[in-house]
Amino acid sequence: MRLRLRQGVTLMEILIAIGIVAIAILALVAVFISGTKLVAQSQEVATGTQVARAELERIRDSGYDRVPDTDLTFDGRIPDATVSGFPPLPYPSSPEGYQVVVTVSQRGYYLKSVTVEAHWGSDQRVVLQTYLHP
Repeated sequence: MRLRLRQGVTLMEILIAIGIVAIAILALVAVFISGTKLVAQSQEVATGTQVARAELERIRDSGYDRVPDTDLTFDGRIPDATVSGFPPLPYPSSPEGYQVVVTVSQRGYYLKSVTVEAHWGSDQRVVLQTYLHP
């Protein structure tokens, strides 16, 4: 007696193959969406870094003597300079929705710490710090 060989595929095999392909496609779509979100976040961080770096460079270019000798914080979210001329005009603001906070601390007799924070969104920020000496 000869066994008869089956040819073709059954409906069940086709349904299982379609299910596996559908799961793979959904996984790829989820990875693509996550990648898109990460790209947007990295662009925000890069812009925040540029805003903070530009402000830090303006302060550094103004010179050691223009930076106050006392500990203070200038909050760009509430643009009121506590010390005349610091930070240098124009006061930090960004049309992209980034606010800048500048903090100065006296670290030694001839050493000042300047920290610049760029804030955006509800809780995101970039912090850059430098030290100035005459």
